[in-house]
Amino acid sequence: MTNQMDELKQAALDGVNQLTELKQNYTLSQISSDAKLKEQFITATKKIAEIRAKLNTLDQPPLNSERPGSFLISLMNSGLDESLSSDNYLQDIYKISEFWLESDPVTAKKLSRLGSLISQIYLDLDTDRVLIADDKKVIEYITDLDQLKTGCGKFYLLQAALALNSNFETNEQSRQEAKTLLENSIDQFKGTSWFQLKSLAYLGLAIINERLSNIDEAEYACNQALRNALQESIVARVNKEALVQAIREQQDKIEALKGGKSKRSKAPSSTDTPAKERELPLFEVSKGQGCITGHLITRLNLLSGQDYEEVETSSPPEKVVIDPGKVKSVEDADYILEIDPAVTIGADLAQGDWLLIDAKVSPHQLHGKIVLILTKQNDKLEAGLRKFSKTDDHYFLEPLDSSQPCIVLAEYETDWERLNNYYQTPHRHFEIKHVYDVYISGEVIEPILHIGSGSSDEFVKSYIWPIPVANSVAAGLSLIQGENIEVQNHLIIKQAEKQEPIHFFGARIVGHSMQDYHIYSGDTVLIHQQSSLNDGDIGAFVIYTDANQPPLEVIKKYRPINKHDKSLRHLRLESGNENSEHIIIMESGVDTAAIQDSYDQKKRTGEIPNPLKFFIDPEVVIAGRFIRVKRI
Repeated sequence: MTNQMDELKQAALDGVNQLTELKQNYTLSQISSDAKLKEQFITATKKIAEIRAKLNTLDQPPLNSERPGSFLISLMNSGLDESLSSDNYLQDIYKISEFWLESDPVTAKKLSRLGSLISQIYLDLDTDRVLIADDKKVIEYITDLDQLKTGCGKFYLLQAALALNSNFETNEQSRQEAKTLLENSIDQFKGTSWFQLKSLAYLGLAIINERLSNIDEAEYACNQALRNALQESIVARVNKEALVQAIREQQDKIEALKGGKSKRSKAPSSTDTPAKERELPLFEVSKGQGCITGHLITRLNLLSGQDYEEVETSSPPEKVVIDPGKVKSVEDADYILEIDPAVTIGADLAQGDWLLIDAKVSPHQLHGKIVLILTKQNDKLEAGLRKFSKTDDHYFLEPLDSSQPCIVLAEYETDWERLNNYYQTPHRHFEIKHVYDVYISGEVIEPILHIGSGSSDEFVKSYIWPIPVANSVAAGLSLIQGENIEVQNHLIIKQAEKQEPIHFFGARIVGHSMQDYHIYSGDTVLIHQQSSLNDGDIGAFVIYTDANQPPLEVIKKYRPINKHDKSLRHLRLESGNENSEHIIIMESGVDTAAIQDSYDQKKRTGEIPNPLKFFIDPEVVIAGRFIRVKRI
């Protein structure tokens, strides 16, 4: 028996390794077009399926539920795991890995890591999804990302279970590994409809934190586990009774740890779920017109945050930190859409509205959800809210605003004439469009967030902006005035209040003239563009002295001198290094000799040790006020 088991382990490792190497070294189209590679692929997948079949015939003792990792996997096997089809080779690899969870965790870990790697390689591909059938013919079809993300999430969950079984309470490395893997698992399940598996991963986090007496973290994870376990959209065939019971028992343990009585609720409540603070990217909804989605599992134009980011090629997106105490559903959001003036809207939206969006990757995840749609009519971009539903060969977008038409989206192969005949009724106005004519956001999270920009401070904790960095002060000033200047990098700044319009730029420092103010050569300084300064402000200046010479660009302290004496008034731009020159700006008509004499006196007494440079009637542009040094 031992020899047979060793042979099965080695065969499993060989098969999965071979499959991994093929995926890493070749695209799937290369595999399908090369007879030798195709044969290797088929042999590896067949070997994996055969090993799983042999393991199914062997007696295996039940998992030890006293071990936290094994407990999670036993819960999965109690009726939760309906996520991968039985003939999916990812499921084969998963079940083979799980077989050795307790008896040989080293082998289980190797196999599950390879499985997650294979899943991730697939997820990283946007095109060219080809699989090989057992009859050695190439079957080209669009790979189900829901299956891939779920498979990847299951492998992470299994690896977390292995770490949990490795004496995690006293082993810091195992503890951190388990937490990271569970969080990775949640991230994968978040993009799927398998809420029960996301719930299971949250339960794992609750177990870790409860055993480490991290009460707040344990309570949060437990609430999230229950919230996902009780999702109505979980398919009826999933038996979640044991999962819900385990979550209830975990809640009792947490309450006991707090020293109080059990207060478990029958359903998750948003009021007792301490939502995590999120930094969410904020996009103008009209930018969705420029998005090109890569979601090949659907023929719809589904808009993700990444799609919007790719449109914003010039800089990273602005981000907003939402107060979870004011907006309970922020934990589920992926990005925010702002209704901007470039779109025409109906009565269900208002200019300046912000919509929290939970991105989805497939149509079935949007069924029955509220979405935002973008359409183009007579060169005008229109936005509105719709309830999304899916039929066999088309999609239905029902308006929330009764004055708007219902939109029917037809697939490429849909019988257009049949649809026209079906929806031509005297009772309701329908518009039939092709799927590529409409852009659709993810789910607009309920309750729908209609908050105008004027009241955003009620729920926004801070704003995070990407600020362009130029190679000089003049270039930075030109940059924010809309000229085509090369951006060197981006600074990220965070402020409690948003200032409109945002007039910031970054500039590189050359030289040591301001070192006494801790501004050093090579630093990047953050400048707020403004045309006036107060006495003593450090500012950025561009001084034009000669049309045939490049301007002088400096960071100096602003000192207006003798403002009320027309004959002696002038501007002194002070350095922060006694070896660097002060710049004296004088207008024609002032008593230049008297001003220069006064500075000669100050130098003789040592009041001003700096070298001095005098200019008469140069053009001085205040580029802005120095805010602080920002090191990239």
